[in-house]
Amino acid sequence: MSENKEKDQEEQNLNEIGKIELPQIDIKPYIGKTALIETVSIKDGKFNDSTSKYVLITTVPIDSVSGIDITASRIFGLQTDKDGKVGFGENTKLGEFMDKMKCSSLNELRGKEVICQSITKNKKDFLTFN
Repeated sequence: MSENKEKDQEEQNLNEIGKIELPQIDIKPYIGKTALIETVSIKDGKFNDSTSKYVLITTVPIDSVSGIDITASRIFGLQTDKDGKVGFGENTKLGEFMDKMKCSSLNELRGKEVICQSITKNKKDFLTFN
């Protein structure tokens, strides 16, 4: 295929992609269920109206509905100290969560059990844990 035909095909593909109706998933049946933490990752991006690093923690799939895995997740902001080192304070939400989970490093969170709960943001319910 020539370069122009490939570009035309790509343009057509981009024009065909749009909004679709996704299934509405009721998270109420998952509230109170236990799940194991599967992934802990550090991300760069916008968190609490500032650009910074944050930790994203996600559980193993609890269920699958219409081909969509149901997981619980939680985001914790990280801070930078005066020396430029990134981490979290003892009395921050992440510090308190680490104490509760009896973990001294983020790697130790994998495989730990959490209890699912809901949180509402922008009039939408999300599955999280505490």
